[in-house]
Amino acid sequence: MKRLNWAAVVLGLFLSGVISGQEAAEEQEKNEDLTVDVVVTPSRYEKPAGEVVREVEVVNKKEMDSKGDKTLSEVIADTPGVVSTRSGGYGGTTTVSIRGSKTEQVLVMIDGIKINDPMSTGGEAAAELISLPGVSRVEVLKGPASSLYGSDAEAGVINLISSRPRLGQGARLFFEGGSFTTYNEVLEGWFARPDYYISLSGGQFDTEGISAADSRKGNHERDAYHNTNFGIRGGGRPADWLELELVGRIINTNTEIDTLNMTTGLPEDDPNYEVSGQTLLAAGRAIIFTGALKHRLEYQYATHERVYDNAPDKLHPYDTDNSEYYGELRKAVYQAEFSPTTSDKLVLGAEWQDEAGSNEIKGESQWGPYDSELEKKSVYTQSAFALFDHHQSQFGVMAGGRGDNNESFGYHTTGEGGFYLQPFEWGPRLRAHAGTGFKSPSLDQLYGRSSWGVYGNQNLQPETSVSWEIGLEQALLDRRVLLSATWFDTYYKNMIIYALPIGPYENLGEARAPGWEAELRLKPVDSLEMKASYSFVDARDSESGEQLFRRWGERYTFGVDYCPVKQIEMSLWGVHRGSAPDQYSTTKLRLDPYTVVNFSTKWRPSDQLAVSFRVDNIFDQEYYEVYGYGVMPLTFYGGMSWELGTLASK
Repeated sequence: MKRLNWAAVVLGLFLSGVISGQEAAEEQEKNEDLTVDVVVTPSRYEKPAGEVVREVEVVNKKEMDSKGDKTLSEVIADTPGVVSTRSGGYGGTTTVSIRGSKTEQVLVMIDGIKINDPMSTGGEAAAELISLPGVSRVEVLKGPASSLYGSDAEAGVINLISSRPRLGQGARLFFEGGSFTTYNEVLEGWFARPDYYISLSGGQFDTEGISAADSRKGNHERDAYHNTNFGIRGGGRPADWLELELVGRIINTNTEIDTLNMTTGLPEDDPNYEVSGQTLLAAGRAIIFTGALKHRLEYQYATHERVYDNAPDKLHPYDTDNSEYYGELRKAVYQAEFSPTTSDKLVLGAEWQDEAGSNEIKGESQWGPYDSELEKKSVYTQSAFALFDHHQSQFGVMAGGRGDNNESFGYHTTGEGGFYLQPFEWGPRLRAHAGTGFKSPSLDQLYGRSSWGVYGNQNLQPETSVSWEIGLEQALLDRRVLLSATWFDTYYKNMIIYALPIGPYENLGEARAPGWEAELRLKPVDSLEMKASYSFVDARDSESGEQLFRRWGERYTFGVDYCPVKQIEMSLWGVHRGSAPDQYSTTKLRLDPYTVVNFSTKWRPSDQLAVSFRVDNIFDQEYYEVYGYGVMPLTFYGGMSWELGTLASK
C-alpha cells in the first residue's frame, strides 16, 4: 500500500522558515489565549460566542484530537440533540438527525462551502466521508436556519472551519496505527505574514475494516475503506480596503460495501462490491471595507462523483453494478454588513445557485439486466436575505428573513427571530428563538428514474416546518460550573415520502418532534474537566403516532478530561443510547439500549513530540445503530505527532 510519500517533500518546504518565525508564533499563541471565542454559523459573520441567540455547539481541534476523530460522523456522535447512525464500520453510510430531523434537512459546509451532494437521494451530505485534516473547529447550529442558508438548512447547519494562521510558520506530522490494519497519516503546515497567509493539509486513512453486514448473522468478509484528502486555505490583504481568500478541498474515497438480500431485506457479504468517490470543493472570496460597511463577494464550485463496481461472485453469480452519479454546484454570493455601532449589525445579501446532476444506472440481477440514464438536469435558485442583530453582554435580539425563487416550485419565504436576556452577570441567561424552515425536492426526487420507470415527481412541493425553543443557562463559581437546558418543538408538513414499492415520491407526511436537552460542565480544578448531557426527542408521525426510526430516542453522554501534569493528558468519554425504533424493508422492530465507553491518553516528552494511545469500545459492547449492520468492536490505536513551530491559528 502506498504511504504518504509526499509528506517529507511538503514538510521540508516549511522547515526552512520555522526557526525564524518561532518567536512570532510563540507571541501569537500568547495573544490568542486572550482572544474571545467567536462563532460564524449562527449569523453569517464572526461574533462572540457568548452573545448568540441561537444554540450552537462548538467542537475544537483539541477535542477532536483527544478523541481520535477521523470523520465528521465521529465528531458529532456525542453532541447533545444530534443523532448519527452509521451502517457498518468506517465509510459506512451515515445519517445525521438534528432534533428529530431527516438527514437531508441538515446543511453541511466546509469553510462555508455547501458539501451536500445534489445527486444523493434527498440531497444530503455524506458525513462518513468528510475527513478532518486541517479542520480547526466544527460548529453545529441546532434548529431551523433556512432564513440564512436556504433550503438544505431546514433543521440546522454543521460547518467545518479550517485553520487560518495569523503569524509565523510551522508544521505538524501525525501517524497512527491500530486494529484491523488501520493507518492514519496527517500532515498540516502553515506560513503567515502580516499581509498574507497559507495553510495546507493532507491526510490518508486506510483500514481493512470490519464486515459492513453484521458478523452475528454469518457475515465475516471485511470491507476496507480508504480516504485521501488535501486542503488549502490562503489569502492576503493587498490593500487596507481589500482582503482576498481562496479555499479548496479534495476528498478521494474507496469503500467496500455489502449487497442487500432482496428476500430478507438485510445486508449480506459481497466480496466484489465497492464504490469510489471524489469530492471537490473550491471558493474564492473578496472582502471590501468601506468604513462601517463591509462587502463580501464569493463564488463557490463543488463536484461529487460516485462510481459503483460489482462483479459476479459465487454467492451472487447474476449480480453486477456499474452505475455512475455526478453532482455539481455553482453558487455566487453577495453579502453586505453594516455596523452603525459595535453592538448592532445589519446583514443583507443575495445568492445565485445552480445545482445540476446526472446518472447512469446499469447492471444485472437475477431478474435480468437493467439500464437507465438521467441526462444532466439542473435547478436554478435566486435568493435574498436580511438579518438584524443587536448583541451585548446582558441583552441581545435578532430577526431575519429570506426569499427563495426556485424554477421548480416558485417563491418561498422563511423567517426567524429570538432574544437572550441576562440582567445580572452572576444570574441565569434566558434565551428564546422561533423560526420557519423549508426543504426543496432534490434532483433525484424530481427527476429520478430506473429500469422500471420514472419515480421522480416534478410536481413536488417543498417540505415546510415551524420550530421554537426556550433555553436557560447558568454559570456558577467563576464559570467552573456551567448548567444549561433547552426545550424545543418542531412541526413538519408536506414531508416528501417514497411510495413503496416502486414510487413515485409524493408530498404525504406530517411529523412533530418535541424534546429537550440538558448539559452540565464542571471544572473543579484547572487539571480536571467533566461534562454530562441528556437529550430526548419524541419524533413521531402526526397521523399514525408512530415513532420515527433513527430520529426518535434518548441519549446520555459523558466525558472526563484529566491532566495530572503538564506532559500527560487523559480522556474518558462515552454514549448511552436508549431503546429506539428501527426498520428494514417493511419490518419494524426496536433496538436494544447500549453503552459505549472510550479512553485516550497522550504523553508529551517535549514541546514538539507527543505519543498517544486510544481504546474504543472498552467493554466490547455488541449493539446496533442500524439493524443488520455491524459496529466497531474493542479496538486499539497508537500514534505519534511531531510539531514544528506553534499551530496558533484560528
